[in-house]
Amino acid sequence: MKTHVLPPQRAILALIGIALLMLSWASPPQWQVQASPLAGPLTEEEDGMHLKFLPAQMRQLCKGDSTTFTLWSYYYESPPDPNRPLVPIEPPAGPPELAPLVRYVEISALNGQVSPNKFLLTSPSQYMRFTYTAAGEGQDTITAVIDDGSASVEKRISVLPTCEYDISFLELSSQTIDTGGFYVAFKGDGEFFVNRTAESVGELAGSGQDDLAFLMWAFAPGAFSCTMDKITANSTFEVEGMLNAEPYNFLHVNVHFAPLSLPGTMVWRCNGVGLGEIEFNIPIEGANPDPETLEMVGLTFPLQGGVEEFEVPNGFGYVVVTRR
Repeated sequence: MKTHVLPPQRAILALIGIALLMLSWASPPQWQVQASPLAGPLTEEEDGMHLKFLPAQMRQLCKGDSTTFTLWSYYYESPPDPNRPLVPIEPPAGPPELAPLVRYVEISALNGQVSPNKFLLTSPSQYMRFTYTAAGEGQDTITAVIDDGSASVEKRISVLPTCEYDISFLELSSQTIDTGGFYVAFKGDGEFFVNRTAESVGELAGSGQDDLAFLMWAFAPGAFSCTMDKITANSTFEVEGMLNAEPYNFLHVNVHFAPLSLPGTMVWRCNGVGLGEIEFNIPIEGANPDPETLEMVGLTFPLQGGVEEFEVPNGFGYVVVTRR
């Protein structure tokens, strides 16, 4: 379980010393997610024509998305071995088989669409760019073949039903002691989407609105009771993070908050024995929190979304991500 502390609460709780309540809150460590690239073994190439997709191209798309892929065709011939003994060349038994004068690379997809789907080979080394459009959820395969069968290559694509998400969070804290208590609620709602790029990692981008409500009370049995008018504040937050590459397929979500502006005073209404109702206005000075201490960093969700719960002092919280 992770611990996350709301700075608005921490800022307001600093005022409880004025209101007979003293609490101290600790800020949690922040988490950072790092991905380690996996390197594959090198393989020796055979003589002849080859086809390859250029690396670091997006392999995760959403239904309806389009992206551009680059294909490379080239001819490879291994250098002669100087230690290999010379062998007399025997004449062919019949006329040699001629290679086609014109060759093409043909590209197709099992579910999606490619355009253009045919390229004329005009040189021993050639780059070809084409657009792929994802048509259905699930796995898709793009295949490129030289029409004489001398080389072929496949690329697998993961197609998600949607890359748009809703995000919401709620944190509740409360405490009652012999001389009073408090109640804090902090909640927010927003949305984000996966920004698919030509890289193997999708970037998250989004925003939302947050709201804070805070109540506090104090009393001395048989002497007086005081209640503070509810303090409310609202602001905005930004969502960023990443959708990492296959085969891990997880959303790594970070939430950054804009400053919360609290009211300038706390209004207390007290009833004392023989005094009736008395109103106090207590200034709130320097209570606006540093937005960096609000951040929720390192939240992790599967592609379909989910719930991440955490603890706060005297309460609990959770973040919900839902795919549309």
